[in-house]
Amino acid sequence: MSDFLNVRRIEELCGLKAALMSAAQLTSYKGGGSAWTFVPQTSEQFGRLSELGVKPIGGGSNVILADGICKTPLALTKRLNRVQTEGDLLRAECGARLADVISAGRAQGLGGLEFLTGVPASIGGAIRMNAGAFGNSIGRFVVHVETDKGALDEKALADMFSYRKGVSAVVLSATLRLERIERSESLRIAREYLEFRGAKQPQKPSCGSVFKNGSRPSGRLVEQCGLKGARVGGAEISAVHANFIVNNGGGSAADFLALAELAKARVYENFGVTLEEEFELIE
Repeated sequence: MSDFLNVRRIEELCGLKAALMSAAQLTSYKGGGSAWTFVPQTSEQFGRLSELGVKPIGGGSNVILADGICKTPLALTKRLNRVQTEGDLLRAECGARLADVISAGRAQGLGGLEFLTGVPASIGGAIRMNAGAFGNSIGRFVVHVETDKGALDEKALADMFSYRKGVSAVVLSATLRLERIERSESLRIAREYLEFRGAKQPQKPSCGSVFKNGSRPSGRLVEQCGLKGARVGGAEISAVHANFIVNNGGGSAADFLALAELAKARVYENFGVTLEEEFELIE
């Protein structure tokens, strides 16, 4: 069955229409190909799409769409964005943006996630990869997750989170236990993290960190290979932070992947270290 006919079959089974959307619309790198994309309006629709093998995509960070039209159909979760609070608990649907989750918690005197300020991800993607920064990660706040395979309680989640590894199933919604904090203090902390990111990380479109850190920071290893500022087409290993590949305009997926492979090869040649990709390539 051709990719196009497969999409039409999914449309008939779900009662939803797919649209061809570009990487500029779907990813934070803003370069690459396009994909047939469904936009579910309910968790039930999203769950049905997952059953049919449609891949979820939220904020599009840590994602690269292969050039051309991808074979893999996507489910964009942006409409599944409800956030509710009760006591020190916050429940969010998978498509809720981290910025909105942090803001909703702050309005109720809840915080703890300020370290994720400025990360262009959804809660579902953040929990799937255990998004973290500045020595903290979202996993330590998660107490309940609804997935396409069933519910995970706090006990089941206890040993699930580790560095850049979270819930492997498709996340439908999650409940987090946050910390009590004054709104002004939350804003102050968030501003500090945002200022640090602005000073230490590139502001051009990127997918976020290209490689996971090991015993030595990946960006430092790439930098020591003299690759800061290296370019292929419209993509560049950032001169600000070498663990980011930025889109200078017109950067394709092939440009990005060529630089990622160059960095891997040079780091292995110089240090005997095999870098592990943090991004996901969707083909």
